[in-house]
Amino acid sequence: AQAREKRIELRFEIPPKLPVVQADRDKMIMAVHNLIGNALKYTLEGGRVVVRTEADKGELSIEVVDTGIGIGPDDLQCIFDKFYRAQDKRIDGVTGSGLGLALAREIVRLHGGDITVESQLDHGSTFTMTLPVDAGATATALA
Repeated sequence: AQAREKRIELRFEIPPKLPVVQADRDKMIMAVHNLIGNALKYTLEGGRVVVRTEADKGELSIEVVDTGIGIGPDDLQCIFDKFYRAQDKRIDGVTGSGLGLALAREIVRLHGGDITVESQLDHGSTFTMTLPVDAGATATALA
């Protein structure tokens, strides 16, 4: 609904089969939901958000790539800190507690993975969540 309201192209690039990840499903959904929600929140009308999943070398990675406002170098160092909100005038009207990214990263780290970010002001951001996989097991992707 959020993508439709802002006329943001929301695309999922998920292969038909993915390896099994031993994790708390609800917590993982919360972490991914946070990354996608933030991408939609900070992407301007008419932009694009792509969620890409792939498995390689014993890891499952989920990338959330947006064409949003981006994050400045000074803010990049702090965005995973609890209650941190970027010091960017363009987000003054955007609501949030500053807890979402801290919580998402903590959830993923408790599962043996991590979340990283690359961003450039006015060009967008890429958040990458990586998780260890259960070698030898596969499951059908839910699209």
